[in-house]
Amino acid sequence: MRFYPIDEAGSVAYRASFRECRLLRILAWLVSIYLVLLVVVVTGKGWLDLPGGDSIRGYLALGLLLLGAGSVALVLAKTLRPGNWLLRVLPRGILVHLAGPGARRGGPPAVLFLAWGEIEWAGPFADDRRGLCLRLVERDYRDLEDRIAEVGGEDAPVRLLQGRQLYIRWGGRRAWVRPAMDEAVEELSAGIEGEKAKPPARKVGRP
Repeated sequence: MRFYPIDEAGSVAYRASFRECRLLRILAWLVSIYLVLLVVVVTGKGWLDLPGGDSIRGYLALGLLLLGAGSVALVLAKTLRPGNWLLRVLPRGILVHLAGPGARRGGPPAVLFLAWGEIEWAGPFADDRRGLCLRLVERDYRDLEDRIAEVGGEDAPVRLLQGRQLYIRWGGRRAWVRPAMDEAVEELSAGIEGEKAKPPARKVGRP
């Protein structure tokens, strides 16, 4: 188990990457804009006419369109930016972004590396089906708990529960993670089982 800065961890070659998807927020913006424009159009001629005869409906519609387009572009940029990832699967283990994709750069190292031999099991969290659970091997994880508290904040997507269960939030009000959790569990389980299937390392003693 090691911690890395996000800039250093982001350049590591990976086998699979799981990122936050904010397309639902884009859809909500588009629907809201459409409904407002629909109300503006069907209100009838003369609505909010100005003394000179001009109506402000056109200006209002144009302003709403520009505001909506800017908001959609901002959300889309956040979704597609290189630093928007939560979990990455490597040949030798995994990387977990403890602070979440929305965290600012700088500060203490916020990316956790776990080798396959440090993970016992991966699957949906029993008490929250929107969360991914990684059960770690038996050891003292107070250093990990302290690091999560330091870099994560109140809305961090990663928490340490019951001493050695790493909880990763896979869905929420603002965004959800894609690809789906089933694919993540499949990738993680393959790595864990592959590590267990390896023959134990031979100890070389003195002749």
